[in-house]
Amino acid sequence: MPSKPATAPRRRPPALLAGLLALAACLRVDAAPPTASEAAIKAAYVFNVVKFTEWPDAAFGNDDDPLVICTDARGEQRSALDSLVGKQTRERSVAVRGLPDRDLTDCHVAVIEDRANDGRLGGRQPVLTITTFDHAESMVHVFVDGRRLRFAVRLPPAKQAAITFSAKLLGVAATVHE
Repeated sequence: MPSKPATAPRRRPPALLAGLLALAACLRVDAAPPTASEAAIKAAYVFNVVKFTEWPDAAFGNDDDPLVICTDARGEQRSALDSLVGKQTRERSVAVRGLPDRDLTDCHVAVIEDRANDGRLGGRQPVLTITTFDHAESMVHVFVDGRRLRFAVRLPPAKQAAITFSAKLLGVAATVHE
């Protein structure tokens, strides 16, 4: 049987390799198995976005206050977010609660999946808003692009709420709206 000719290994452009390494460094999924569900990956995205977000000092009453994630998620997505409870980020323990009926005063992060709650977006409260649908007042929009989970960042609503994102986070976002 004739042997196949040897082929040179395919080389990746250095910029692509650098971009992939930056993404891996910024969005490391802590202890998520390779076959993690979409809900688990979204929860990991939420956790990692939080790690690269800055709130104004007034957003927290005390140094030992938890970082509160409020959400309207149900089912598997709520369970995945609940798995973040007790994790440490930004020197705070994570707490997860349901989305309050009125305002988001007691929340530091609002993960909103139901468009019926889009009236909660915007405003001057220092609440990081993350949605699974595109909305002009959402600070972070998590979405599926082909078979990949991606995210876009909107800076104007974040600026209005005095929330800032690290350059590392902005560098790995699919889109940054200024």
